[in-house]
Amino acid sequence: WETKPAEELYDLETDRDVAVKVLEPDHFQRPGGVDEFLREAEAFRRVRHPNVVELYSVGERHDGRPFLVMELLLGETLGQLLARVGDLPLGAALTVAIAVADGLAAAHEAGIVHRDIKPDNVFLEGPLGAPRRIKLLDFGLAEFHVGVAETTGGRAVGTTQYMAPEQVLDDGVTGASDLYGLGVVTYRAITGHLPFEVGDEVLILAHQLFSVPPPASWLHELPEPAGRDVDAVLDAALRKRPENRYGSLRAFADDL
Repeated sequence: WETKPAEELYDLETDRDVAVKVLEPDHFQRPGGVDEFLREAEAFRRVRHPNVVELYSVGERHDGRPFLVMELLLGETLGQLLARVGDLPLGAALTVAIAVADGLAAAHEAGIVHRDIKPDNVFLEGPLGAPRRIKLLDFGLAEFHVGVAETTGGRAVGTTQYMAPEQVLDDGVTGASDLYGLGVVTYRAITGHLPFEVGDEVLILAHQLFSVPPPASWLHELPEPAGRDVDAVLDAALRKRPENRYGSLRAFADDL
């Protein structure tokens, strides 16, 4: 399912500007569409963290379509920033990655796998180029019960360039899958490149399954010993088998 970008509205009840996300009519009519939309609300209810966008309330329009009322964020996504500047200074890239890791760790501790970690789902709130807060967005593809490997019946879920191998294979998704996605986001922010940059989506999926990314320090000159450290951390985050990655987002954030 899809929704339009959240609208900016004024909430008379709470006397503040808010963002409102409404389920699109086509998906409202589709069997299961409302349940999927409300899964995001349930995810936000479970996760209260400074690095996760805050949900204020859930409602229903006059036509029955549900909506979410959320905090209004002004700024840009990490995806928009990277499209504009290419890459980030190492310190800035690590600051963003640590903040997202902290928010994701809170989600995992609440029993939720995000399943769609990518730059467009990371929001940098504040003036362009000088964000004050970093927020994780969009739990629309979230899966619950983080300790159990969840499958989707043969349908790969996520964004191709950031999908872990087990997502590609629908071989059970856990918090380690989010870790892989955040590893790719961190790699992209530091180097200005994705680990696998080929035009064909099928080839990208094949690389996710079988290819080892080039070390980040090969693509972007980093001072030593930081270069070796960054390569080691990203190598551990991007290993093919989930059990060979970091044991948690907290451990990843600590090494960053």
